[in-house]
Amino acid sequence: MLKEFANGANVLHLNTTAMKKLKMLIPTNDLISNFTIKIRTLFELTDNLVKKNTILKSTRDRLLPRLISGKLDVEHLDIAFPSGMAEESRQQVNEKT
Repeated sequence: MLKEFANGANVLHLNTTAMKKLKMLIPTNDLISNFTIKIRTLFELTDNLVKKNTILKSTRDRLLPRLISGKLDVEHLDIAFPSGMAEESRQQVNEKT
């Protein structure tokens, strides 16, 4: 819709006459306020997830080389696996024996 009002050879622009002809819908203050509250919550959740992900990446990058090299022995740790992982772990042990 705006393109029909635009002019210019290299860079299209709108002149003030064209801008005055445009009709725009402006949301109410209540709508803006409600949107702001909801979107703020989403941004806060996103920020928290990004921070947690950064910490997890750092932890992984520190632990993985030690686990692979054998510098960190985890064989005798009492680790509680989630139910699905415990079943997979039992199957792998059974396959080895």
